[in-house]
Amino acid sequence: MSMKSLFLVGLTFIILSGLQAQKKQLCFNADGKFKIVQITDTHYNHENPKCDLAIQMIEQVLDVEKPDLVVFTGDIAMSSDMSLAWEKVTAPVVRHQIPWTFVLGNHDAERWATKEKIFDIIDEIPYCIAERGKEKVSGMGNYVLPVWNKNNSKVAALIYCLDSQEYAQKKGVGKYGWFAFDQIRWYQKMSDKWIKSNDDVPLPALAYLHIPLPEYKAAWENETIKPVGVRDEKICSPELNTGMYAAMLLQGDVMGVFAGHDHVNDFVGDYNGIALGYGRFSGGTNTYGNHTNGVRVVVLKQNQRKFDTWIREKDGVVKYKTCCPLSKL
Repeated sequence: MSMKSLFLVGLTFIILSGLQAQKKQLCFNADGKFKIVQITDTHYNHENPKCDLAIQMIEQVLDVEKPDLVVFTGDIAMSSDMSLAWEKVTAPVVRHQIPWTFVLGNHDAERWATKEKIFDIIDEIPYCIAERGKEKVSGMGNYVLPVWNKNNSKVAALIYCLDSQEYAQKKGVGKYGWFAFDQIRWYQKMSDKWIKSNDDVPLPALAYLHIPLPEYKAAWENETIKPVGVRDEKICSPELNTGMYAAMLLQGDVMGVFAGHDHVNDFVGDYNGIALGYGRFSGGTNTYGNHTNGVRVVVLKQNQRKFDTWIREKDGVVKYKTCCPLSKL
């Protein structure tokens, strides 16, 4: 076989492997666990050497944690060449052959690319399982990922990925955007569908988004259940509360919600039994904040409505390891 033929065979194998990876079914491992690493707010620009710290940290974390899924929760790539920036920031995940997904932040489509263009870019990157959303609702990238049990016989958990919008849609009502009513109805519809499929029992679920819900303030101020982690800046939620948290509480499936956005907040708190938490700022020294960059790790447990979580910083430091739901004082 000629060198050219060998090259074409190898290229075909790589392409097919990538397509197979995109279709990979998420499932609990043989121990009945499913590990998620959340990466947030990298603000990655391939032309800025201050961003390299983010790539180094991601490599370290994936080597140690070996997650089943990586979730990027917004404000990830910011560069005049968005395709190259996304290729660079996801390269460690691709090298580790880990399925990964993504939700939009307020800065992702602010200047360098439209939402549509961003999804065009990430659709071409191996192991990406993000979706634009199969139904027409506000924003882009509202979807739910099923996690199958260790026997691959039934869905055992859900991961909701939500576009928390960018900036206030009405003048004079704060700075940041809020969930539209059709997004909340979409969530309720999806939740109802999965509850019905599970003999009318809500499946354990997590939700990932960028901008924290307004209820994060109540979780931080909870005097009965002490939050774990720190709040070193104001919680930058939308001023208008359209009811996404209330919908999750009443549906009964979501156990925890995880956001990014606020670079020096990393706490997880409790509000009416739902864990409301942040990831850990994952970027380099190109943006604000004095926290060591890192990630949040979440480990789901099959057939249990609880999960373990912790922060892993660059160079291996583990902080704030806890089990949710959090215990009362």
